[in-house]
Order: sequence, then C-alpha cells, then structure tokens
Amino acid sequence: MKTYWGKEKFGYNNELCFSVFLKKGEGKFLRIIAKDIYNLFVNGEFICYGPARAGYGASRVDVVDISSLLTEEKNKVEIFVQSNKTKTLCFSSADPYFGCEITDGDVTLKDTDDFDCFYMADKVVKVEKMSFQRTFLEVYKMKEDRRRRGDAFVPIEKVEVPTPILLERLVGFSKNRRKTAKLYGEGSADDGGEITWENDYTREQLTAGRRYFAFTRDKCEVALSYELDKLRYFQDGKERKYRYKAYAFENIEVGKFFLNVTAKKKTDVYLVYDDLLIDGIVKFNREQIIHGLKWTIEEGKYQLNSNEVYQAKYVTLVYDGDLDIDEVGIIAIENPDVEVGDFKTDDREINQIIDASIRTFKHNAYDLPTDCASRERAGYLCDSFFTARAEKFFTGQNKVERNMLENYLYFKNEVFTDGGVIPMCYPSCPKEPDDYIPNWILWYIVQLGDCLYRTGDCEFIQRHKNQVYKSLKFFEKYENEYGLLENLDGWVFVEWSKANDFVDGVNFPSNMLYAGALKSAGRMFNDTALMEKSEKVRRAVKTLSYDGDLFRDNALREDGKLVLTDNVSETCQNYAVFFEIITKEEDEDFYKKLDRRFGALDNTGRKVWESNMFIGFILRLAVLHREGKYELLIKESKEVFIPMTKVTGTVWEHFAPHSSCNHGFGAIVGGLVYDSYQKIRKGGKTHAR
Repeated sequence: MKTYWGKEKFGYNNELCFSVFLKKGEGKFLRIIAKDIYNLFVNGEFICYGPARAGYGASRVDVVDISSLLTEEKNKVEIFVQSNKTKTLCFSSADPYFGCEITDGDVTLKDTDDFDCFYMADKVVKVEKMSFQRTFLEVYKMKEDRRRRGDAFVPIEKVEVPTPILLERLVGFSKNRRKTAKLYGEGSADDGGEITWENDYTREQLTAGRRYFAFTRDKCEVALSYELDKLRYFQDGKERKYRYKAYAFENIEVGKFFLNVTAKKKTDVYLVYDDLLIDGIVKFNREQIIHGLKWTIEEGKYQLNSNEVYQAKYVTLVYDGDLDIDEVGIIAIENPDVEVGDFKTDDREINQIIDASIRTFKHNAYDLPTDCASRERAGYLCDSFFTARAEKFFTGQNKVERNMLENYLYFKNEVFTDGGVIPMCYPSCPKEPDDYIPNWILWYIVQLGDCLYRTGDCEFIQRHKNQVYKSLKFFEKYENEYGLLENLDGWVFVEWSKANDFVDGVNFPSNMLYAGALKSAGRMFNDTALMEKSEKVRRAVKTLSYDGDLFRDNALREDGKLVLTDNVSETCQNYAVFFEIITKEEDEDFYKKLDRRFGALDNTGRKVWESNMFIGFILRLAVLHREGKYELLIKESKEVFIPMTKVTGTVWEHFAPHSSCNHGFGAIVGGLVYDSYQKIRKGGKTHAR
C-alpha cells in the first residue's frame, strides 16, 4: 500500500483531508492506514473513527465495508487525518502518513494515488496541548460547514512517505450510537474574571514548549485555557457578552462531540465538558487538564464535530452571537462486542454495578485497554491486566488485549538506556530516560502469563520471550543479598494511597510482584530456574516482612543492615495474598483476616493505612473471589460502587470523585460480582461475616 502526506505539513498539529469520488457500486471495501487518527465521511455522513493504534513503525489496517454507502451516482468519500507529531501517552510521535485502497474482492480499484489531498485551513494549528498526556486542543475558525467543501479545503501536493509494517486491526468498529444531551440550565457569562488556574504543566508551557513538544503559550494563536479561565457564569437574568446553555447525559459518555447549530452572525462557540459539576458548573480544569474546544463560525448552518474522542457527563456551550442550537451530543466510540443487558440478575444493585462495569469497559476498550477515556486514553500496563480479564468475561475474547500486547512487540527503544525497560503505556513517547514504572514491567510479565492461561495461545506468548528475559535481566542489578529488589529507579508505583510513600529501600509489595512475575515467566517458558528464584523471593519477603500479624511495607538500610520500618498498609497485605506470598496452609489465621478490611485489624497501636481503589481494593476483591468469599465480595462492592453508579454510571480510579471517574481496570468488578452472585445461587461456598 502506498503512503503519502502533504508536502511541508510534517510539523505539530496538522489536519489533512484525502478525498475521492466514487460511482455507485464502485468498490466494496476501504483499506485504510493513518497516523494519528482519521475520521471517515461518505456523502457528508460520519462512518467511522480510527485507526486501531499500533506500535512504532507499524500500522493496523482498518477495513471498512462501504458497499451500502455508495447510493448516489457520484459519492464523496472524505478521510480527515489528524497528525499531532508530539509526545503523548496515547500516540507515538512518528512522522504522519496516510494510505488507502478501494477493493472489490482481491481486485484493487483505486489506491492512495487516486486521492486528492487538502490542507484543512479552518483548523488553528498554534494552540495549547490539552495536557502533556494527550494532544492539541481543537480550535477552529470556520467560514462554512465542511460538508460544503469551501475554501477550508486547500489543495496541496502529496509526497510519498515510508509505508509502515501492516497489521490486522483485530477489534471491531464502534456502532456509533448518537447520544443527545438534555438541556438543564442556561444563563449569561462574561470573561472579566482573573486567571486563577496554573499548575506545573501550564506554567512550563509558557516558556518550555520544547520539553512538551508543543507551542509555548505566548506563541499560540489562541490560548484557550486563558479564555476559559476568565469565564464567569450568571443566572441573574442580565445580558452579558456571552450566553451559555448547560447540558447533561444520563451517565458519562465517551466519543466525538457533535453540535447542530445555526449562526445568524459571526459567533465564538466554546464547548466545556467534564464528568462532574463543581459548585453547579462545569470546570474546564478539574482534572488539571484543559477540557475545552472552540469554534469561531460565520453566519450559516453547521454540523460541528470534534476530531478526537472525549469523555463527559456534562457539557456547557458558551457563545457570544445569535445562535440557534438544535442538538448537542456525542457519537459514542466504544467497544461493540458486549451489550449491557446480557448480564442481568434478580438483584437491582448488582445490576447497577454490572451495568456500570460494562459501560466502563466499553468506553475503555475500543482499540486498546486504556486507563481512562479522558485524561490520557493510554494503553497502560497493570490497568490492562484487569481490563483484559473483564474483556474475557464480558466478550469471551481477548482482541483488545492482544492488540495491546502485540504493540509491545514493535516497541523501538529510543529513550531507555537498558533494553529491559519498556514503556508504562504504549504506543506513547516517554519524555525522559527515567520516565517509566518498573512495577509495570513486572505486571507485563504477569499479564502475559494470565493471557496464556485464558487463551492457550502459546505461539503468541513465545513471541514475547526475548523481551521477558531482557526485562528480568534488567531487574537483576537491583537484587540485594536476599535476592530482593532494592532502590529501584524510575517511578516506583504500588498504588494511589499512603502505601506509595513507603517505596524507598526494599519495598515489599514490589518484591511480591517480582515473585509473581518470576513465577509467571517460569510457567510460560517451562523454566525451572525462574520458578526456583520466584520461590526464593517469596520466602525472603515472608521472612523479612511478616511479623506474625501483618506484612510491613518496606525496610531501609541502617549501618549497612536492612531494618524494617513501622510502615504497614492494607495494600501490602492485599499484594501478599494476591501473589500467595503467604498461603492458607502456612497461616490460616492470616486468611481469616480477609473477613474484615485489613486496615481495621491492628491491635498494637500501629497505623494500618487503607487501600485506594487502584489497585489495592481491586486486588482485595480478586482475592475474595478466589477464596470463595462471595457474599462478602458483593457486600463490599455494593458499599463502594453503588454511590459511584448513582453519580456517573461508571467505575472510578479513586474512591473519591477526583481525577478519572471512568477507569478501565474497574470493569473487572462487574465480572466478579456477577460470577459471585451466580455461585451463591448455585450453592457455592460462601464466607459471610
């Protein structure tokens, strides 16, 4: 397949349109590759968003059936391709490309040579990035609706570029359900407020755009965060510079925003969105990122679409002209392989949890198992371990997981000094040589073992063998006299709780994970030496960390000797049980403590720090399920997740509603609760308090 890009459009934030006209019945399939994203329209109607993301140097081929779409004598096929060419956690920063073939069976009727290439001049290039994790904000200056193909389409010369390795897409396309938001409030607004929001990212972007591979804000044609930060909202009936209308979905939705509007004069339209209301309004910066888009439109009727995928329950439109708003909504971009109604019980609250879990899964498993659909949309390891289990439960497949793990086979190490280091999420672009999570490398190995158990696909797992051994070799330099990892480099991450303050020296949860990774690799590759090493690490952790009551979190060097700290977290106990550092046969009394949260157990005056949602509480639920404590699992799940479902209809990253309120790993909860319910009904073993 030939691949092209627009001449002299290889910098930051460029959008091109590749267009071709087809006769009625001329071709049945489009085979598309693109970097970074594309949106396909046929005769002005949105058809699909893609591609399924691939690793560096590779591209997944999206095959789109267009046979039923070519209904006119002359059909307009337009593929809008957005190239970011910046460092993010959701795309690689490779050079852009586009390729397409129109086929009928084995016959290629047209290819990329037949497409005209246009530069989309209505999109503002010099804008801020949404955050360092994601790409550029969407800001447009439009004289007319794009469906009219006016002077926004600037013809430019195509230049041929290298064709990447071509891979199968594997996952299905979204069903593109249109979700219309309901109006719930309106008023006036002004931009007289002072700038109140700055964080490390926004401050640095003022002067250090190169670090973020972005435009410094003083060079931006539109500094959207400034404009949004100045807005103040009123409901006193007075006329001001702007009007606003506030809309809401029933639950959090994920997809492409669309607006059907008619402007009677030149109008600025801001779209601000978020999962929650703060003091009754949508804050553009609740997650410390910029949740906003802007269109400046001339007089006329418009169908406005976002290029990218976003997440929202609440949307506020702010506009300064005479604007009729016909519809505000989202075209859902989500996993198509599961329906919410397929997993029902006789318990209303269990159904709420299952529905929220499925919704969370669908939102975070379109092409990769992502951490969240808002802040990052990144294919994170560790998160993916749990999301993959949810995929197996809800769909019986591992298409999305396989996409992610296959991407790691095409990782090209251009940042890290050691070949054993892999990115915490991929495709992505680490900013610095130490921008990795060593724990996530170990979770990669654990997930591969889990994948083999669930799928039996030995050939696929064997393809990862070289990387697994390189990664385990990397950790050897951190082993101390006990064979335990000590003073790991990078971002040592156990979970979002106080437990992550105890990672210095010998961190025992990290070593519990290390034992699990060694065991997983030993089983996958029939390596008895790794199995023996895993057992050695397990015994060392238990000997040094377990005080006969609970496991301590870490040990530090004093005069050259390891000394246990008094740090004790619930998460450390959850790791110990999950990775079977202590078995029921060795200490049945310890397992009896599962009947209550570990954080309430200490009788010696020590503080036992409670787990957070990610990942300590999820580990606990997995253990309760494994140990047959089904009633307890359901009871605790109702206590934690019912309040979430009432607010957003999804599963959150934390117990509290800050940061992501729709996190992919949490989808596993639905499977655990549903299976526990079924086992209770069938007389399965239960352990009520």
